[in-house]
Formats: sequence, structure tokens, C-alpha cells
Amino acid sequence: MNARAEHLSKTLKRRFPLSTLLANYTLPAIQADTAIRKKDYQVAIDILQRCVPYDLASHEDFPEGITIYLRGVAYLGIGSVKEASAQFENLLNHRGLIALSPYWPLAHLGLARAAAKAHDTDRSLAEYREVLSFWKNADPDVPVLSQAQKEYRKLDESASSRSRIVSR
Repeated sequence: MNARAEHLSKTLKRRFPLSTLLANYTLPAIQADTAIRKKDYQVAIDILQRCVPYDLASHEDFPEGITIYLRGVAYLGIGSVKEASAQFENLLNHRGLIALSPYWPLAHLGLARAAAKAHDTDRSLAEYREVLSFWKNADPDVPVLSQAQKEYRKLDESASSRSRIVSR
């Protein structure tokens, strides 16, 4: 996957050397995604810096919000919960601009994960419930959905057991 993405990036750059959106949105998104898959989160953050002016741009090849979402994932990867949450909240605050983007519900998942890392169990569970309500009719084999369900169940069980201990 990474080799194919790198090859595609080079081909696009060579074919369209003057494309502003390609240079400042599409290619950085591909490069950042590749870096995140390698767990090079800081590299992804650095790559995505040049995308900030184009974060909410409409582009035929990528849904709106991909660069914001990837930046949030990268911040979460390095443990910067506050910065990650800010990115995911930025997506949610622009719902009108990204109405059809898959990154809107994924922003809720990112916030759920960030809140869990920050030990804010109530907010995390609320965000997981939001995600799971969006995807209640989705194919249960979708990897991100099954992962979110597992994370939710684990967090909910942990919160329930803590609640039982405290009430004794």
C-alpha cells in the first residue's frame, strides 16, 4: 500500500506540477496517511502543516476534512490529546461544509478516543454512543465499526465495574 501510494504521488506530481490543491492538499494527505500507517505521527503532523489553509477545501478526489482528521489522528498518536480534540472538534464545528464527508462521524470517534486517553469516561462513552448511532445500520464487518464497538464495550464495562466498587 505504501509503495503504491508513493508511486501514485510521484506520478501525480510529475503530471500536474502546477496544481495548488494537489501540492497543498492531495499529496500531503497521501503522505500523511502513509506516515500514520508507519506510526510516524510527528512526520504526519509536519507534512500536514502546509494544508492548514486548504483544510476545508472541496476537492473531487478527497472528501472535505481529510487533512483535519489525519492531523487529529497524528496528534492522538503522539499523545497530544488537547491538540487532537481541537482537530476533531474543528471538523464537527464545520458540519455544514462537510455534510457528506465520512470524516464527520470519524471525528466523533476521534473525540471518543481522545476523551478516553484523557480519562474523561463520560464524554468518551457519549461520543462512542454518537458514533454507534450513526452506524447502527452499517455492515457489522466494517473494521472501524467493529473496533469502535470493542472500544466502547471495554470502556463501558470498566466504567460499570468502577461504579459498582464506588457504590459499595
